[in-house]
Amino acid sequence: MRKIWMGMLFCLVANGVYAQQPAAASGQKTAVVMLPGPDRKQLNPATIQDSIVSAAARYSGEGLAWQLLVLPTPAAMEKEQAALVALTKQVKRGKKSYRYLKLKEARKIFQAAEAGLDFIPPSRCNRKQMTQMYLYWARAALDAGDKNGAQKILAQIPRFDPMAGPDPAVMPPNLVATFDLALENYRSGPQGSFHVEIGPGPGVLYVDCQESGSSKATLKGPLGNGSWIVAQTRGGIYRGKLRFVKGSRRILRIFSAPLGEETHLADLFLALKHSKASLTTLKAGRNIDMDALAVRLGVDSLLVADIPAAKKGKAIRLGRYLPGQGVVGSVHQVPLNAKGGVELEWLDKAIDSMARAQKGPGLLAAGTIKKVGPKPPAAGAMAIPSGKEEDKPEVAGASPWYQSWWFWTATGAVIVGGVATGVLLSMGGDSSPSGQVVLTIDPR
Repeated sequence: MRKIWMGMLFCLVANGVYAQQPAAASGQKTAVVMLPGPDRKQLNPATIQDSIVSAAARYSGEGLAWQLLVLPTPAAMEKEQAALVALTKQVKRGKKSYRYLKLKEARKIFQAAEAGLDFIPPSRCNRKQMTQMYLYWARAALDAGDKNGAQKILAQIPRFDPMAGPDPAVMPPNLVATFDLALENYRSGPQGSFHVEIGPGPGVLYVDCQESGSSKATLKGPLGNGSWIVAQTRGGIYRGKLRFVKGSRRILRIFSAPLGEETHLADLFLALKHSKASLTTLKAGRNIDMDALAVRLGVDSLLVADIPAAKKGKAIRLGRYLPGQGVVGSVHQVPLNAKGGVELEWLDKAIDSMARAQKGPGLLAAGTIKKVGPKPPAAGAMAIPSGKEEDKPEVAGASPWYQSWWFWTATGAVIVGGVATGVLLSMGGDSSPSGQVVLTIDPR
């Protein structure tokens, strides 16, 4: 009889532990993974992945949809150099158009120059050149009667030089006054914050063309503004523009492999390429290489992107992968533009839908089912939705009450009593200074 009770006690405790949720769905550790796909000249998987990260980072933080981890990708530095060469030419053209009073043309040129660097954020740039570009761009906006637009443009200058400003001796009074307003809004307006961190291995972090001096930084800035982030590790480079949004501090972690483990991820991605893993196959069930990748990265789920061959490089797909189960919820399609980049409006809608589904009961149920142990659905059992906005996330069928995590947790707690359920660990260490500065105009 004693043996029977001991066996029942062991089963209750085991089920009580494994039937719990695998970390709160809110703030679940999630890594962005771009599956190996067709090699097409017009496509840039690294840039596509960076765009996905920038969009998903708005929902990354304590109490939000997830805590995001990004994998640096091999990237050639010559692309950065080419972007900087193009910037120099565009700034020169923009100034010339402004001097000839071609205001509309000048504004388009400066806008295109900024968009080019948003697409490939540089680790270093000519910071004086950047302030000059924004000053001339704002002058063109003011002369065209767009005062609000000029303020938004001038608010970018403190990112590159907190002491820079229009010289009252040579710049028109309306530009100096508008710059004063932009500075006041920069200092006193609503602020957002971002914590960026490289680890567990070493790395170098750059913020708005300047080395941060540490592998981590906490950034602050006006809502709507953003900062260019470049992280260099032995495994590659991450580039992105992170925008400050309302609410709690956002968090972005950039993976750097520990010493001696640099080749492990490459081996896993090679295995995924050989197995031709895609969101179609992952929707049908688990993949041992994907499970191993999640374990290696120390995350609870993967935000997966692929480029389906059927779309001929015209779209990507996004889905959420749970280790041990496969892709859960809807698969979203996001079209690509002529340059091989994602259509940002479509991407924002897809990420927003996935973040809302992550905080809903559907993914909670999926995470619980993974622990209880029903077999994953057979191939072809679940059709991939079209990815349109009206598609509802698929919700796994409810488990019987006696298989639910709350029943076993409560039962285990009653029987075992003082068993601790877990300890939440967070990454320690001091953050670098916030990056918020008091700005003054230096008439030169």
